Amino acid sequence: ALISHSYVTALRELSKFQQFEGLSQAARVLRRRGLPAKMVKRLTHLDSAYHVARHISERSCDTFLHDLARMTAELLPADPTFPASSSAHPSATDGNPLSMH
Repeated sequence: ALISHSYVTALRELSKFQQFEGLSQAARVLRRRGLPAKMVKRLTHLDSAYHVARHISERSCDTFLHDLARMTAELLPADPTFPASSSAHPSATDGNPLSMH
């Protein structure tokens, strides 16, 4: 709901100046008119997040994760001595993927 609300509100605000089909288009046009790069980036990210959120489903997530696992398995070497994880990764030290060391 937050993404949708932010997207619609931002698009309405920007459409006061010119009609745009989406926030990415608006960001490109307004960048040439002097909109700060940070705001261009934020608008582009919000546009992407909105479109993902509109089309995401449990099935699409399952398909994505299945495809990712299959593709990464094809990329990894068949050598069983190849390290699966790096000790530099935070979760490798304490088992908590959310910890920040």
